[in-house]
Amino acid sequence: MHRISTLVSVITLLGVGVNAPRAYGQDASSLTRPITIGISGGVAVPSGQLSTGGSNGFSGTNTGYNITGSINFALPVSLFGVRVDASYDRFGTRNVAFPAIAPPCTAVCATSAGPGGYNADVRVLAYTANLVYALPWRTALIRPYVLGGGGVYNVVQEPTFGDNYSQTNAGYDLGAGATLPLGAFRTFIEARYQRVNQHSGNVAFTPISLGVEF
Repeated sequence: MHRISTLVSVITLLGVGVNAPRAYGQDASSLTRPITIGISGGVAVPSGQLSTGGSNGFSGTNTGYNITGSINFALPVSLFGVRVDASYDRFGTRNVAFPAIAPPCTAVCATSAGPGGYNADVRVLAYTANLVYALPWRTALIRPYVLGGGGVYNVVQEPTFGDNYSQTNAGYDLGAGATLPLGAFRTFIEARYQRVNQHSGNVAFTPISLGVEF
């Protein structure tokens, strides 16, 4: 009789453990490794003035690429985590047929030069800190999350004529993604809207990336 009651107790405990909701980072990998490293890459889609150009004569850019390195900190018994990112995004010029005018070209400068404007590649180096929230509705494998935060963005224009033009300002990002455990690793797919306000106009873009945590 004692063995039967013990067996029932064990089964009950197992059932509670299986059905209890897990907080962010409370899967098998983060229980043993509360700090993980992530590497990701993908496309970066420009929007606003970065895509179409602005009143300063800049012609805009095409879709570029993104590379990001991350450090993830899982908070125990919590749906939240903290992630620190260093990312590099690069966008190629749209190659609009403008005369060679060195930036920063104002609207008056562009008008006085006929069609006016200048072509330039753009690269963005960003250091951001994000709060990550694991959504409570998830399957046994797919674990969705949302994140948001801010940091420092260095935006450099590399025109086809003239010197590079660099600005460093504060910005923010908002995004969502999902992780998928894969043995000792976790793969993830993610999209983040990033925006930084500059003296010569706003820079906004959305990296869509695929990565792995280990």
